[in-house]
Order: sequence, then structure tokens, then C-alpha cells
Amino acid sequence: MASSALQRLVRFVPRSSPSKILIGQPADKDIDVGAALRKGQEVTVNVWSGSSVLSPGSSTGITETIDRVLSPLAQNEIGTIRCVGLNYRKHAAECGLDPPAIPVIFMKPATTIVDPWPARGTIPKLSQVDESGDYEAELAVVIGKTAKNVSEAEALDYVLGYTAANDVSSRTQQLNQSQWSFSKSFDGACPLGPTLVLKSLITDPTKLHMRGLKNGEVYQESGTDDLIFSVPKIISWLSQGTTLPPGTVIVTGTPAGVGMGRTPKDALRHGDEFAVEILPHIGTLTNIFENEKSGFMTKLWPWDLGSQFAKARGYRVIAIENREAGLRLASGSPSNLQSDLILKLDDPETIQKISDFTDGIGLKVTIVCTSEDAANDWAAQRLQPRGVLVAAGFPEHGLKFDLMNLILREIFVKGTVHCSMGETREMMKSVVQHGIRSHLTLLTMEEAEDIAAKSEAHTFMGGPVVIRNALFSEYLPPHVGMRQPCSFELFEHPVGISTAIFWNHWPGGAFKSLACY
Repeated sequence: MASSALQRLVRFVPRSSPSKILIGQPADKDIDVGAALRKGQEVTVNVWSGSSVLSPGSSTGITETIDRVLSPLAQNEIGTIRCVGLNYRKHAAECGLDPPAIPVIFMKPATTIVDPWPARGTIPKLSQVDESGDYEAELAVVIGKTAKNVSEAEALDYVLGYTAANDVSSRTQQLNQSQWSFSKSFDGACPLGPTLVLKSLITDPTKLHMRGLKNGEVYQESGTDDLIFSVPKIISWLSQGTTLPPGTVIVTGTPAGVGMGRTPKDALRHGDEFAVEILPHIGTLTNIFENEKSGFMTKLWPWDLGSQFAKARGYRVIAIENREAGLRLASGSPSNLQSDLILKLDDPETIQKISDFTDGIGLKVTIVCTSEDAANDWAAQRLQPRGVLVAAGFPEHGLKFDLMNLILREIFVKGTVHCSMGETREMMKSVVQHGIRSHLTLLTMEEAEDIAAKSEAHTFMGGPVVIRNALFSEYLPPHVGMRQPCSFELFEHPVGISTAIFWNHWPGGAFKSLACY
């Protein structure tokens, strides 16, 4: 183990020899290594003889300047990253959830590890398409010796030290299912470092102060005393019946202020800089994020499905959008699903352009790709379609009512929608106010077994889908991907609309599936 003189470790590439990787202790005991490097300042390190922070060796008496700082541990030293979800009281409150009774555990592979700045964080294709990337400032614990079946009282004896982490998440994918690992396991989804502070310097991990800063603005701020499950409790819990080898990284949860919980929601986008600051001693982990350039989209996205529905019936399609990212995505639809006209919501000539495009006849099909209620009202009051406005979602797509909250004359809903009770009630108020009719395609339970494959096939031209007798079933429709007990509520409305809301409770929240008919 490390000498008592060793308190903070960095793993780095020295300026004098770019082919080497060294470890050592910053010469300035108080320097914030990450912040200093981000400002372009020189950081000198007293080099130690070991090749890993797990066995640092002894001081060599040599001083080197950091050329590039690395994560404290290499990917092959870490193995599987253990993560705790919903572990800050105020974060649970912002999610509208009760604190969990036991730790909510998920895993990230070592391939998620990315070095601190100048290494870039990655926003995967799946997060780009609906801007669902999110940040999570977190305290990370590194295990220093093999732990199994340890008690809370002895848990800190197994800790090597502490560092900073960013549990980068894809919220749409996270909300699509009860197990979060997929949504948090994309390559580069766990920036880590830069400084590993040994437990001799941080004797009480509940006395740290953490901030998450996006583009220099404080988005998250909390003391680690807001943790629901303490570091000793987490280590003890994870070690029950399970070996935690040296190098195990445990990411302990994020405080309130995540992008998903803000109003309006704030995604992690290309070019954003996010910093995790943990004081005292640990310092700042910074990364600039960029879009993944490879990869593929695995599903048709909402405007594509809407276009598919409309074009199958011989309609031309007008898409109205107000976000630059949305305009780019709408323009990038497959050629057979391209909208015939794409307009910006705030263009003062939009109405005239629609009139010119339709030779003064008016609208039959319009896809409005925006989550703003004002835009939805504008669509109902200004566009005044003669025929149908089409909103399209698909099974397990976590758009909530970002798309489905449209004020439509007639709703065709394909698939399911994830929503909160409040969002549901607001949506239904709009439905009643505007006298909207809506339709569903009913399937038997036997036919529902392969509904996911059917509904996502390019040849699927049907409309909305709901499972007949689902209200009386013990289980959610199979295409949701879960078979768990649920209950339901049924609302009746004066315009003859009823809404079935299926509730499925799982650790970390409630899954809701909405269907209007």
C-alpha cells in the first residue's frame, strides 16, 4: 500500500516523454489539477516508482510536468463499474420519488471510462436524435483491497481513495426500461479523475462539497451529507456475496440539478463543457462533449412515423419545427419519408407559405415536432386543419408528451407514451377543450406478442395500437418489455373520450402507458 506521505495521486503522460505513462503526487499539495490544466497552467508532479495507483511504489525524487492527465486507473484495472442511482435526497425529490429503501444498483462497463480534459466526452447517436443526453456529477470511490461480505463498520478500511466522475446518461433509453445499464453504458459515458485522493486525506466522505457546472454555470450543488446511503453502507451492500477486487470503482449517485429535472429540460449537446468539482482536495473533472460520428439509428423517429402514416394514405406532409436540431433531424429523414415542406414555427410567413403550398385549400396532415404548449395551441388556433393532424410515437420511446401533447383535431397515436400523471391530466384538459377525437387499433393478447417487431417494421402502415382487454389483464402489454403487475385508472370525458393509464411500478419510478380512444 501507499506510504503515509502519499495523499493525492495522478496518472499522466509527461511532457518530457509522450510515450510514457507515469504516476505521482502533485508537487503543490493544494492545486486543483483539473482546473489548472484547463486554464493552461503547468502542473508539476513528484514521480513515484509504481506503474499503477494500486501499487504506487515509492518517491523517485524526479519531478515531471504533465502533458496530458489520464483517469486514475486504466480500463483494464477497473473491470465493472458499480453505480448507485437515486442516492441524494434532493435529487429523489426533484424526480418526484420517495427515497429508495435499499440502494438502486446498476453497472457500467470499463469501456465507459474516458480521461479528463482534453479528452472528449461522447454523445452517442441514440442521445443525439432527441437530445436526451444528460450529465451527473458524482463522487467515485476506488477500492484498494479485496472486499467481500464486509460490514459497514469496516467498509472504509477497504477504500483506497476518492475521485470525481460524470455518469453520462441517455434519458430516453433510461426511461424506456426498468434497468438503466444500457442507457448509461455507451463508450465514454464515465469521465473519471483526474486526482485520486487517498482516504488518509479524506477521512470522512460525508464532508465534501460537490458542484456540476455546464458551460461555466452551476447546475448542481450539494454536500455529500445529502447522500441517502453512505459510502460505508454502499460498500457493505455491494460486497454481500460479491467480491470487489482492488481497482473496483463505485459511483455513488448524483445530487439534484440534472438536465432532465430542470424546467425547461436541458440536454447535454455537442460542444458543451461539463465540470465536476469536488472540494476539498479532489478538484475538478472537465470534459467537452462531442457527437458520436459513427453508429446508426435503430428506429424510425417520430416525424418519420408520422410521414409514413400520412404518405401511406396519399397525403403530402408539412413539418413545423422550431429547434435547429429538430430541423436538421427532420431534414435527414429517409428519402421516402421526407416531409414535402419544412417550416419554422416562428417564421412570420409560415401561414402564408402553407396557404401557397396547398393552393389555398388548407391542411390535411401536419407534423408539429415541438414540446412547447404555446406551439401546440398555435397549431390548433392558427393552422386550423380541414382534416387530420398526426402525432406519432412508438413503443418504448420515452418522449413523454414532448411530441404527444399536440393540440390536434384528430389524434392517431402509434405505440405507447411514457408520461407522468400531471402530464396526462394536462393533456386531457387540452383534449376536452378542443373537442379532439382519437382512435386506436385493437389487437388481441395473442397478437400482441410480436407487436414490437410489427410496429417498427418499415412495412407497418397501421395506426395506433392498444391491447384489447389490457384493462383487465394483470400484465402490461408485452411490447413494453416488462411483465409486472399493474393497476389502472379510467377517465371519462363529455366528448366521449376515455383514457386508460397503465401504471407499472419499478425501482426508481413508475412507468405509464397512455392510450386515447
